[in-house]
Amino acid sequence: MTVRENGYQAKIPSFDAYLKAAHKHHQKLLVEIKTSSAYTAADTKRFIDRYGATLLAHHDQVHTLSFKVMRDLKRLDQKQFVSYILPYNLTFPHTVANGYTMEVTTLNDQFVDKADRNHKTVYAWDIDNTDQMDQMMFMGVTGVVTDNLTEMQQEVKSNTDHPSYAKLLLTFMNELSLTSNE
Repeated sequence: MTVRENGYQAKIPSFDAYLKAAHKHHQKLLVEIKTSSAYTAADTKRFIDRYGATLLAHHDQVHTLSFKVMRDLKRLDQKQFVSYILPYNLTFPHTVANGYTMEVTTLNDQFVDKADRNHKTVYAWDIDNTDQMDQMMFMGVTGVVTDNLTEMQQEVKSNTDHPSYAKLLLTFMNELSLTSNE
């Protein structure tokens, strides 16, 4: 299939080809498993049988919005890193997932702190601007999902190489509140 956007066109590669290219370039992946009503536990088993060892060998990770898929992935391969995607922060979930991929608008420092206490990672999505990136860095999320990689990398570098006085003060205040909550 050929896709076209903004004057560019390209063939969509198979997942096998994409995985091979990513590993050739030493690119770690966060693979999202999306489901439909036709998706079954057998599909999860086929995925793990086909890709599980390769994902582990290259330190790739998997995440999914489906509780059933997350649970089945961990049941079939306990070594596999699986993050459960949460579109809303309603309550902290106690699951077998290794971490949570949380939509940024409801993610807060209480969730990140609780995840840290439970030895779970937190990825924030979809980080679109530097203000959001700064907020996620100060909260201490494990990583971010973004469409603006270059801009977010520059923001991280700016914050870590030459932080402003205000950013240093905010970081210090956040560290104080973390230690007082322990």
